[in-house]
Amino acid sequence: MFGKRASKSVTTRQKIGAAIREDKRLKKQTWDHLFMSVGVSDTHAESSGFVFDGFEWEAARVGGVDSPLLGLFTDLRQESATDDRGPWDRCLVRLAKSQKEPDLTFLWGTEADEWRVTPRTLLLVVEKARPR
Repeated sequence: MFGKRASKSVTTRQKIGAAIREDKRLKKQTWDHLFMSVGVSDTHAESSGFVFDGFEWEAARVGGVDSPLLGLFTDLRQESATDDRGPWDRCLVRLAKSQKEPDLTFLWGTEADEWRVTPRTLLLVVEKARPR
């Protein structure tokens, strides 16, 4: 796996898992696995997500202006900064419906750029994110 596995910030990780599960829009979707690619910097934050139901996928309706998620990721970024690389650029979130806490992977630089969702990279990221 790429990046650094999250080992710190268990409390924030639990809050992120709870915020994802409590999102009203996500509750309206059928899913087994959820994937989010969250980019945070000092000046902006953005996220893209997908839910997988078996082999089918669709955009995840998670977050938004009234959601605490981006604030939690901003907190997580500061809490999990490393001495040698500093705060991460992108966090990959994987959550199976049967899990309480999400699996988090932190990425920096070009490694992080590979997981940024754009119209051009959408299908590639979906395939890389697909649960195996």
